[in-house]
Amino acid sequence: TLQEYKCRHGVLNDHFGGKLVHEFTEKDFKPLFSAMNFSPQLLSKTKTLLNFAVKEGIIPENPIKIEPPKKKTTQPHVFGDSEWRKLVLTALHHQNHKFSKGEAIDLLAYVVLGLWCGLRPTAELERLDWTDIHLDEDKPVVYIHPEWKVKHARWVDIPDCAVSLLNRCIKKEGPVVNP
Repeated sequence: TLQEYKCRHGVLNDHFGGKLVHEFTEKDFKPLFSAMNFSPQLLSKTKTLLNFAVKEGIIPENPIKIEPPKKKTTQPHVFGDSEWRKLVLTALHHQNHKFSKGEAIDLLAYVVLGLWCGLRPTAELERLDWTDIHLDEDKPVVYIHPEWKVKHARWVDIPDCAVSLLNRCIKKEGPVVNP
């Protein structure tokens, strides 16, 4: 039965506890899903739970069907050589520029780490501290903390061209980017 599954907050157990897993369908779940205003992620988690039941041979197929994401109608714009060079040069020339309140822009590190290391702008770059950047290692790296989006720590390599630019703006401590 669905009662035997360990489900987050016991939602399935509370509403469908005695129902057999192979009798459970998306039609059973959708009204609950809508009535309780659950996020789409719960439907996805429930689908994962039922995928386990399929894998274990309890049910022949997963009754929950999730529509695949719609394809983008336009391709994302990718910077060409001249565009990324302009971006880096602008960041380099305006590194010491100050806002009207007297605070530095700190744009160079943001651009360099975003462009060459592929760090996420808000989830990673804006949280980054200079102590997370290790330029003096044999292989320069950036440490990304586990609570910053990916749920596990990771080390991102910094290419040589980025190291020389980061050395121009590095500080010993404090945030890398002025929020």
